[in-house]
Amino acid sequence: MIQLSSSDDVPQNLEAARQVAAAAGRRGAQIVVLPENFAYFGPEAGRRAHAERIGDDQAPIQRALFEMADAANAVVVAGGMPEASSDPARPYNTALVVGPGRRLHGAYRKLHLFDVDLADGTALRESNSTTPGDETRVLELAGFRVGLSICYDVRFPELYRRLVAAAT
Repeated sequence: MIQLSSSDDVPQNLEAARQVAAAAGRRGAQIVVLPENFAYFGPEAGRRAHAERIGDDQAPIQRALFEMADAANAVVVAGGMPEASSDPARPYNTALVVGPGRRLHGAYRKLHLFDVDLADGTALRESNSTTPGDETRVLELAGFRVGLSICYDVRFPELYRRLVAAAT
């Protein structure tokens, strides 16, 4: 699992991810997991601008992920990136899973969006800028059945009950 401090500079973020993924591969990692917002963390307008269609291996983020998987000789779980949706103002937050040889294992779109009201009156509404996913995802990776989720999903135990049922 990789820890990054991403910003709104996509090329810089992807280079940092490349370096740590390659280092993990040199140490024998079979699966490299990148955090949510690994490629872009900044204003929503930028997130929309960087949203990619899954399967476009020439799109900058996906191209970098395939290169990382090849360099590390490992599966890369891209913990959360902007994926274009039918609503251009609200891309998905998608965990994309790729492997060496430009293999697309699958993708998971974040189900539970971070919509909360804080005690100080601040309202945070991820749903204003993100389209929620509508299905769970379990993949076979390096001999394991792996259920995917992103950040705030961890607050919803029913999701993990469904993932366990699907994985067994």
